[in-house]
Parts: sequence; C-alpha cells; structure tokens
Amino acid sequence: MHAVFLLYGIKQKVDHFLMDVQAEKFQWKFWKEGEPDKIIWIQGSLRLMPFGFYDYVFPKESLDIVLTTLDADKPTPYFEKENTFRLGGTKLKLIRKFLKLKEIPKYNNEKKFLWVKENVAIIPIGIKEDCDFIETSGNFIGWRHEML
Repeated sequence: MHAVFLLYGIKQKVDHFLMDVQAEKFQWKFWKEGEPDKIIWIQGSLRLMPFGFYDYVFPKESLDIVLTTLDADKPTPYFEKENTFRLGGTKLKLIRKFLKLKEIPKYNNEKKFLWVKENVAIIPIGIKEDCDFIETSGNFIGWRHEML
C-alpha cells in the first residue's frame, strides 16, 4: 500500500517528521492455504517522488493508522479558495491521474502513530494499492504476500 502526500513547513521540523515516518515498523502478513499466517516485521519505506511528493510504502493492514496519523481526513489550508497554492477540485484530480493514484478512502481513525507533526503541514494526495505476490524461492516458497 502506498500513501502519497506533500509536506510544507520548517525544514528541521519536516526532517524530524520524516525520520519518525521512516523509523516506523509494521507487521507484514504472509499466508498459504492450509497453513497458519506468518508475520514478518518490516520498516516502512519512504520514497521521494518528482516535484516533492512523498510516497510512503507499508502493508495494507496498516492503512487506517497511517492515514489517521497523516490527518488524511482533515482539510488543510492548501485546499481553501483564498490560498494561492490551492490543490482542490480539478488540480487534485489531475495530480492523482498523473501519479496513477486513487482517492483516499473512508477509514477508521481510532489509532495513530506518535509521529511529531508540529509546524508540519501534511497535504494528502491519494493512495495506491499493491498486488499480491507468490514467493518462488527462499524460505517462503509458495507463500503469498502483498508486493511492497
């Protein structure tokens, strides 16, 4: 699963936020018919995209907590009409289309990570889902997992 967003703020604060994001650990689920599921702990992956977009990669089971922590359901000042850096409506749809993203879905916002977000504006753009993959070599031959 991918969550794509922009950041705006004091560089030192943005850098601190990015360190928190990169340090987060997730449970990555492997499954195989007739076997109990296996869990592997992995670190979230932050990728820098062209034009300053950030692409955060994590297992789909953690979508709710990641979107909650990124405040994906809260309006930002960058969507207001008075602001010159407005991303609302057509501009946001064009960005999503260009980056091949989906709109942010409704999600459960009960839990959140303790990422430091003071003086950092997070501008959520969209999500992208990964397909499943079946391992063909190594210790997990025949096991299925999300291709991250």
